[in-house]
Amino acid sequence: CQPLLSNAEIVVTEVDYDPDGCYDPQEYMAVVNGGNKFQEYSDFIGYFMLMFGAFGIVGNSLSIIVLIKKEKICFNYLLVALNCFDTFHIVFAILDVIRNNHEEAYPDTLLTIFPYFHYPLYRLSLCVSIYLIVAITCERYMAVTKPQTRLTSSQMTRAVMYILPCVLIATFLNIGKFFEAETVSYCMDFTSCGCGYHEVTYVRPTQLRLSRNYIIFYSTWTWVTMTSLAPFFILTLLNVIIWRKLKQAQKTMAQLNKTIHHPKTQLQAAKEKKTCLSSTSILLCTVSMFLTCNLPRLSLSIYEAAMINKIIHCQSKQKGITPIWYVYAMASVQLLQVVNTSVNFPIYWFVGNFRETFLNLFCGSQGVMGRVRKTLFNSESDNNCQEETNIEMVSRQSSVPTLFTDSSNTGYAYEKLLKSAKK
Repeated sequence: CQPLLSNAEIVVTEVDYDPDGCYDPQEYMAVVNGGNKFQEYSDFIGYFMLMFGAFGIVGNSLSIIVLIKKEKICFNYLLVALNCFDTFHIVFAILDVIRNNHEEAYPDTLLTIFPYFHYPLYRLSLCVSIYLIVAITCERYMAVTKPQTRLTSSQMTRAVMYILPCVLIATFLNIGKFFEAETVSYCMDFTSCGCGYHEVTYVRPTQLRLSRNYIIFYSTWTWVTMTSLAPFFILTLLNVIIWRKLKQAQKTMAQLNKTIHHPKTQLQAAKEKKTCLSSTSILLCTVSMFLTCNLPRLSLSIYEAAMINKIIHCQSKQKGITPIWYVYAMASVQLLQVVNTSVNFPIYWFVGNFRETFLNLFCGSQGVMGRVRKTLFNSESDNNCQEETNIEMVSRQSSVPTLFTDSSNTGYAYEKLLKSAKK
């Protein structure tokens, strides 16, 4: 063990830059980060990440349960997969907050396997989530532009055909992440103060991660292209097409409603339209949220790609060139990624028919709360939660345009719905 050396504190008031614009990192941080302001900001961001992360884990878990009970269609299966990998990403993000801001609470066991578990899987879960959103967009694009292709195979098979390539591509892209970090242990001598020796374990980059070509071609350009530029371009292009096709479909359905007079046929057409509109609306909201939350990450990735040669040049001289705002922005980007993976449940709740299934599943007489009430009170009486569910269904059914052209049939259907709400 080597004795712990104490460095005399040096007061720095100005940063010296060399002709290449590089600076001494300790000197720069002493000037721009006086009082350890960034750590305070990082702690502040960390608390929000923990809060949104806890909400996201609960919300995504509920979403998975409800989506499994909904229509057995490819779109819902893909949403289940998306919520699963979003939850994985949130878990690793929470572990990252604990490691960076509450180091004493981070288990030594996880620190030992950090290079092979936490570090690569954190990036892998992000990649799979990104590719699943692209896959969901492709599925909706095929459903809107070529609906006949949905009949060629089962819904589960089609879902697997979308999910499997996403996982495989993301895994292949992140193979290098398993070799970028390593754990090192060293002994610190505190015998001078009577504290004995202490072994400390820390994580450091490997020689592969420090390689110039690896940084430029893989960590920068490949990562930026595959996780930012390409997904943004594909999502923007396909969703514009989907939005236009949706407008055309609404006009076509309006014309069909005027020409079809058979009640059962019109009811079936309205049900299919409702399911299609619900799925497409959820997609558009999910993609909009993704683009909004990941736009700063895209901007930082482009900035880093443009500056990568200067960054490597300064690092070769044991200096830095990255401005302090970049560090603050990176912390904010991590928060936005957690927010993006945590708001699935609110999107589903306010868009589409997800709410109906949720209320029936948890608040209906045959749902979780209904069974609990029957167990506790042994009563078959109706409850406010069931009435809320029925009223919600009545309001949504009444919003479907002209299910029956004959006034007597309309009155009978509406009267029947009202009676079911009053029971």
